[in-house]
Amino acid sequence: PLQALTMMNDPQFVEAGRVLAERVINNSEDNKQRLVELYRLLTSQYPDENELSVMDEMYTQFLDKYTQAPEEADHLLSIGEKPPLPSLDKTIVAALSTVANLIINHDATVIKR
Repeated sequence: PLQALTMMNDPQFVEAGRVLAERVINNSEDNKQRLVELYRLLTSQYPDENELSVMDEMYTQFLDKYTQAPEEADHLLSIGEKPPLPSLDKTIVAALSTVANLIINHDATVIKR
């Protein structure tokens, strides 16, 4: 439980998720491709269809959340030392950052099997 608490809330992990999301957004226009790239970069594996479906559903939910509450997206993007890229849509970055943080905390990322 402490590991998950740290990995989900520590400013370094939150910032790492945001920076990774910005990188993926800059490299692709397609949401599915962005999710696959996030998963691949963090786990060194490609997601199966079920994992991709879950990530897509999470992304959609977080995008709705940050679209309805842009102040929450601003708060998330303000965490860390590196300033967010102003050229990117903050709701998309916040939603993808949150998905990235969930993948960072995923068993496939943390434990090598």
